[in-house]
Amino acid sequence: MTVLRPWRRATGRRVSFINGYDLPHSVRSPGGKDVEAGLRQWFRINARHPKAAVAMPSVVVGDLWQLFSRHTRDYDEFCTRALGRPLPYAPVPDDPGRLGLTWRLAREDERLGFDGLPLLFRLDAHLGVPGGRRYLADCGGRGQCYEQPGLLCLGHLGGPGRKVRGDWRPPEYKQTEGEIPGGM
Repeated sequence: MTVLRPWRRATGRRVSFINGYDLPHSVRSPGGKDVEAGLRQWFRINARHPKAAVAMPSVVVGDLWQLFSRHTRDYDEFCTRALGRPLPYAPVPDDPGRLGLTWRLAREDERLGFDGLPLLFRLDAHLGVPGGRRYLADCGGRGQCYEQPGLLCLGHLGGPGRKVRGDWRPPEYKQTEGEIPGGM
């Protein structure tokens, strides 16, 4: 028999509440159920990791979050039951560290691998949101990021040219000691 710690049981109850919660009728998104699912993912991340410094990666989900937070009574009741605390509306999308952590936690939420792009990161592009954010899980660059206009490569959040760990080159391209690169 598995024994769960009380905080794990509480987190499970909170996540179940989030999954079953219906937003008030006055809080609906033009993007429909997908955007509401993205907001649920955002709240699940915050419920499972209450001390994590995360960032809102989606414009359309951030707008729905803001709209919901303006319905103060409903929002306060929701936060109390879903998170056990208030969650002030405060999107921080441009911090690479927070964005990277959000990406990792959202991948865990959906049980995706490193190259997975969770719902929170797909929605703006999928819905064609004007001014929305566009992400790429991995640009395919090994030694450096292949910068692509209008896209942010999450695998290289440090920016273009950020080196990855290890020697990524195939054995036939590895330079032997004393060899001149590009020489004969």
